[in-house]
This record gives sequence, structure tokens and C-alpha cells, in this order.
Amino acid sequence: MGRERPIGIARGNVSGDRNNKGQFVAGWRGGPGRQKGYRAKLAEKATQLLFEDFEQYGEETIRRVREQKPERYLEEVLKLAPKQTEKLESPFSDLTDVELMQLEELLAGLRAKTVREIEAHNGAIEPEPQKSEPIAVSKKD
Repeated sequence: MGRERPIGIARGNVSGDRNNKGQFVAGWRGGPGRQKGYRAKLAEKATQLLFEDFEQYGEETIRRVREQKPERYLEEVLKLAPKQTEKLESPFSDLTDVELMQLEELLAGLRAKTVREIEAHNGAIEPEPQKSEPIAVSKKD
């Protein structure tokens, strides 16, 4: 059997726009194509029709989907949730493992001190005496 030809191209029927293989010839500028704004008009009309349908049946449809297909309902609700659009960079990404361990130790100490202060303020424990440097006192002879 011979090779199949594109639809509309019969053997020996070559138009000025195509070669004998059915391909567009070099330099062909194309036809008028779709009218400008047609796709936008189509999308606008479809959106309007969906909006009108939703106003009439939307609440009932949502209720039925929620009751009969809860997994589908949840799937669609999640699609409406805003998505994170930018990757957040960690402020700790430049720290080494040693620096991270030091930071963790520092935070643990601060956390413990804060808890002790809160407990002391609430009367749960006696406050720790403040550490201070000894004061030099001069003696008089």
C-alpha cells in the first residue's frame, strides 16, 4: 500500500499553498485565521453562562457534592485556596552545623531562663538571686 496522504489532498491535486506531500510551501503567508478578540469573546460568553448557571444551581450543587462525594468536594475547595507563589529562603541556610548547634544551645538557655522568670513572677518558685560582681570597699584606718 502507498503512503497515506493528509485529508483533502488527493493524488495530483496540489494547490498553490501546498506541495505534493500536503505540506505548506515556503513563503506561504497563511489564511486569515481566527478573528482578533474571538477567543476573549468566547471565554467571556462561557464565563457569563457559567456564572448564571451557578447563581441558579450553585448552592444546591455544592451541597450535593459535599454530601455525596466529600473527597471531590475537598479537592475542589483546596484548588480555590491560594498557592504559595514564592520560595521562602531560610534565614539559617548559611549557617554551618556547628553554628546551628550553638544557636540551639543558646535558645535552650534563653528558654529556660524565661520559664524561670515566668514561674518566679507567678510565685511558683523563688527567684534566683542576681549574680553580681563583688564591690571593692576601702577600709578606713
